[in-house]
Amino acid sequence: MTDEHGQVAFLDRFENMSPGLRAVAVIVLLFLVFTILLPEVFFQNKIFLPPDTRAPMSFAAVGKEALKEGTYPLWNPYIFCGMP
Repeated sequence: MTDEHGQVAFLDRFENMSPGLRAVAVIVLLFLVFTILLPEVFFQNKIFLPPDTRAPMSFAAVGKEALKEGTYPLWNPYIFCGMP
């Protein structure tokens, strides 16, 4: 398929590629998109932590305090009016 200037459309060129070359092109394209949208991950060694991974970090202060007092921490009084 050609446009008004006689040039082959980009998608037609993509369809005519071999499957291996097409896979490499898709991987490179995805890498470029992710690099542009998420530069912190690629250039600053940062990672994204979901909230469920970070939530136990708030218990560290309560746990350390309880261990200093000689008790095993079973309850965090600072979350939802207390939470095991």
